[in-house]
This record gives sequence, C-alpha cells and structure tokens, in this order.
Amino acid sequence: MVTIHFDLPDIIKGVKKTIFSIGFILFIVIFCAGFQAPEGSTEIESGTNEIPPVTKISWSADSENIFLIGSRSIKRYPVPELDPQSQFYAASADQFIQDYCPGENVIVTLKEDRQLLFYEAGSVKYQSGIKLDYPAMGADCSNDKEILVPSLDEIAVELYDISSGNLMKKLTGFQTAAPVYGATFSPDGKFILWHARASFRLQNIEDESWGSPIEFQDFIDVYRLSPDSKELVVAAPSEDYSKNNLIFMDTQSGEELSRIEIGEQPIGAIAYHPNGKFLMAADSTSLYRIDLTDKKVALKEQMVKSDQNVSDPIRIADISFSPDGKYLAVLQSDEQLSLFQIEEILQ
Repeated sequence: MVTIHFDLPDIIKGVKKTIFSIGFILFIVIFCAGFQAPEGSTEIESGTNEIPPVTKISWSADSENIFLIGSRSIKRYPVPELDPQSQFYAASADQFIQDYCPGENVIVTLKEDRQLLFYEAGSVKYQSGIKLDYPAMGADCSNDKEILVPSLDEIAVELYDISSGNLMKKLTGFQTAAPVYGATFSPDGKFILWHARASFRLQNIEDESWGSPIEFQDFIDVYRLSPDSKELVVAAPSEDYSKNNLIFMDTQSGEELSRIEIGEQPIGAIAYHPNGKFLMAADSTSLYRIDLTDKKVALKEQMVKSDQNVSDPIRIADISFSPDGKYLAVLQSDEQLSLFQIEEILQ
C-alpha cells in the first residue's frame, strides 16, 4: 500500500498534487499491465505461516552451497559459514518446488502439474520454462544438465535438456500392478530407478536395458543407490516389525546381498559417501556409520536430544554428503542445519 501525504495549506496546490498523484498511479497501473512478469513470481512473505518446513538437502556441484528444499520454499546456505544467503518461495498455491539442479544451478518448480519453471538459484529470478503435454508426477534433476519427469497418465518418464528445454528421450516398460511412486536418476545419471510401493527396477538410459525386479514385503520409502549404481540399500522392518534393518540388494540380479540390524527406531535417511566405502544412516535421533567392506555398524552418535513426550518431537529430517566428500550435512525437523567434516565421522 502507498500512502500519500498532503501537507500544502493552499487548497489549489492540494488539488494539483492530488491530480498529479492520481496520474502517477495510473501511469504505474498502465505500465504494469503491459509488463508480463514471468510465471511463478517469488513475491510471498517469508514470514507466512503457510510455508511448510524444508525437508531435503541438496548441494551445489562445487560443494560451496547447501540448498534446503521444501514443497514451497528453498533456502541457500554457503559452506562452511551456513549463514542463509537467499530464499525462494513458490508464488501460487498450484506451484510446488521439485528440486535443485546443480548442473545448471537452477531451482525447478512444477505449476498446475503441467509446466516446469526454472529459476536461477543465486538471484532466484525466472529463467525459462517447459510446457508438458501431460500431468507430471514430479521432477528429478541429474547432477549434469538433465531433468527427469514421470507422467501421471502412463508409466513413462521423459528426459529434457534443462538449458534448451528440448525433449531428449521417453522411457517406458516398467511393469507393475501397484501404483508407481516415482522415478529418479542414479547418482551417475546413467540409470533410472523406478519405484512402485514395494518394488524397484533399474533401467539403463542409453540402451533402455533392465536390471532384475527387486521386491519387498511392504511399502519402502527410504532407499538409496550406491555411487556406482550396483547396490540398492533400503530401510525396512523385520517380518514381525520388532527390528529395523538396512537391506542391500544387487540392482542387476535383484538378489539380497546382506542386511544389518540397526537401532530401535526406523531409519529415516541414508547417504552414501562419494567414495563408496561407507554410508551414513539416520533414525529420529542418531547417526550410524556403516563400513561397506564388512557391512557393519562402525559408529553410532546421538544427534538430537529432544523431549520425545511432546506431540511433535524434533527429529533428523535428512542427511547428505557434499559432492567433494569433505562434509556431511544434517538437517533437523526444526530446520536446524549442522555440518561435520569427514574427519569427525571417521574417528
């Protein structure tokens, strides 16, 4: 709102000033009417209570920035200072943030399920968009310059080049009786990991060949591919739900390689170190380091000490290694972000 103050005693001057003010406002209105702002403007008050919390960690390709991602907002933190530098807010109720794309350094949102909108991650200015011919389930960025878009209409995904917006490939062939929950890039960008409730399958993007189906008893929502895509690790309870396990599967044969009983609480996040020699897992309050040579828990460290009797206790929301392998980032549900050097983890 613009408030105009009239302080001239002369009534004629006051009238002239009023006319001038009205004319100025009309000029602004006409100018704005002719100016086409990009779809997905970021003008939302950062303090609004309607913005859900961030839940996911993503890194810039150079490991110098961390992006905390929620369905409606992204916050950028430089490393190692962790002082918030910029924030991005989805502009409308039908626009949802999907991912941060490190290869092109852009934020991608999905508007009305049929339009991808890209924003430069530093300035958060609108950059480009891709209109889709189908309703999309979501979008996933590779570490390079591609984006993967699963369709809601059929069991299919489309690959687009982010900078040009060109469709590069459409992939189909995933067979499942259960609803498809998503499709994501492998860490090296060479494969697609399909997920349908309790089943997974790896597909080679170049030749479209398939690994064997990987099946589990019940719904799986916490999983991760190894850096070389040869293993899939999932968090799953035992048959009687009395224990919590990490189960390692061969992505080509579909066979179980090993399993580890880990903690009393369900595992909520998994992160492979880029060297592939160990991974970190997190339950609600603790971190676990698993050495992959012998598949054993080598370290347990409590991270969160909160009152578990409250209705919404603080918990670990996500963990992620930097691309250069020097840091582990830990995000809590209260949006507290912590950074650990790799030497601390290996002690």
